[in-house]
Amino acid sequence: MRVAFVLPPGDSWTGGINYLDNLLSVFSENPQLGITPVLFHTAETNPAYVQRLKKHLGSEPICMPAQATGRSARWLRAAGNALALKNRQLESIFREQDIDLVFQTSFWCGKRFVIPTLCWLPDFQHKHLPHFFTRFGLLKRELGYRLMSLESSCILVSSQTSRADCAHFYPTSRNKLQVLPFRVKPGNRVEPSKRQAVLAEHGIDRPYVYLPNQLWQHKNHEVVLRAIRKTLETDPSTRVLIVATGGAEDPRHPGHPDKLFDYIKTHELQDHFRFLGLVPYEHVSILMQGADYMINPSFFEGWSTTVEEARSFGKSMLLSDIPIHREQVGEDAVFFDPHDASQLAALLLAAANQELATLDAAAGQEQYQALRAEFVHRTAHIFRTAAASGK
Repeated sequence: MRVAFVLPPGDSWTGGINYLDNLLSVFSENPQLGITPVLFHTAETNPAYVQRLKKHLGSEPICMPAQATGRSARWLRAAGNALALKNRQLESIFREQDIDLVFQTSFWCGKRFVIPTLCWLPDFQHKHLPHFFTRFGLLKRELGYRLMSLESSCILVSSQTSRADCAHFYPTSRNKLQVLPFRVKPGNRVEPSKRQAVLAEHGIDRPYVYLPNQLWQHKNHEVVLRAIRKTLETDPSTRVLIVATGGAEDPRHPGHPDKLFDYIKTHELQDHFRFLGLVPYEHVSILMQGADYMINPSFFEGWSTTVEEARSFGKSMLLSDIPIHREQVGEDAVFFDPHDASQLAALLLAAANQELATLDAAAGQEQYQALRAEFVHRTAHIFRTAAASGK
């Protein structure tokens, strides 16, 4: 069975690339499943994304022909697709490549598309937190979700929480929903000497809590900064350190990252909050392994990749008390109110003083291996079901 995966133009889809990297690893590591991923991209797709996913493929990624980008050309193309009730260019390309199933994300296939489609809806943040979107962004996302939930052969979500949201907000999806809580491929453990070399490279000289999230507003770095400030008010000698990595841009709120950096500078938090930006992917794994805790203060998640990465190493976690985090880890974390900087400050001080309970890392890693095996089996079942469902 050949499955098409399409990368969008640009380089702002970091979360989606992480998801695809993990998903494609299922097929490359388990050839007995008989599922062959075929990767498509455009000339405008970030080459690093293509290169990162290429390792999972048995054939070269396919660069789709460029299209005219002028406003008139876009309108004519959209009108032609609408009249045909399908994306004719994509259908032609996929049929030439003998595609059996299309993994649909941020593009429209259409009502009369002849190839079955499996649509992944990452989360329903726009329904719960619409104020984090621009008016145009909200309209675009809502239109896309409505079209994909209506026209896709099957719909994939990552949690029971998202399943309930999808069925509630898009009733036409109810009989097509499949739930796949994804599990990451555990990273390789590194020797202490290599870990120390990476930490030294990034100037990390003491125990730290790791925050691997992009600087998007809903990721809620602000509560962490306010909590650090409160720890310093409580104990000026504290050595609390947060190490953060991720993209330094927020496409919805372009001024948001600068506000965070200004806050750090104004309150002299540079020695307690280190933002490293985008680091090599291998370093993310090493930073996770070297941390005392992983923290995710987010207001909203579809299913947190950083939580899964922490679990794969048996890492102790500080998590915002939101439904997805509760569903994802049960009670295997310390939870805090994402609006309460004082509560988080107390937890950071307790962690720095080694007063917080920690997980049994070895037991956590063993349990995660079983979860990953279940994920592989479930993924194959869903993809076969989607391919057989037709339109």
